[in-house]
Amino acid sequence: MAKGRIVISMDGDLQDDPGEIPSMLAVFRQSDVDALCGWRRSRKAPASALFLSRMGNFFQSLFLRAPIHDISCTFRIYKREAVKKIELKEEGSHRFIPFLLKKAGFSLAEIEIQNRPRIYGQSKYSSKKALQTMRLFFKILFNIY
Repeated sequence: MAKGRIVISMDGDLQDDPGEIPSMLAVFRQSDVDALCGWRRSRKAPASALFLSRMGNFFQSLFLRAPIHDISCTFRIYKREAVKKIELKEEGSHRFIPFLLKKAGFSLAEIEIQNRPRIYGQSKYSSKKALQTMRLFFKILFNIY
């Protein structure tokens, strides 16, 4: 539904600081990439969430060769053309957007961003979603997605 040339995505719980958008836009424009992904190097989350996230990042980097440290960070800037080519065929496939973009031939870069502790809402990630994510990971890995 986006109409602009640039699309920005982020979670709505304010763990990501919207105040970083101007500096992210500057890097995005200078780097001439199709997508700029946030990297929460110092992520503020419970140990269980950090563990699952790091496992996911490790396996995606290892098997999918996605050139991003923090695949699950949704704070991103995209060229509209890139967003329009992303096919999210199944629930949870948003977790693989950087890889799907790379697979479609789009260029990626990342920028370190600040991450704040969650103040509003609560994580909706569960063991059921972790299993769903693993199943989807293998479908993508073996090109049956």
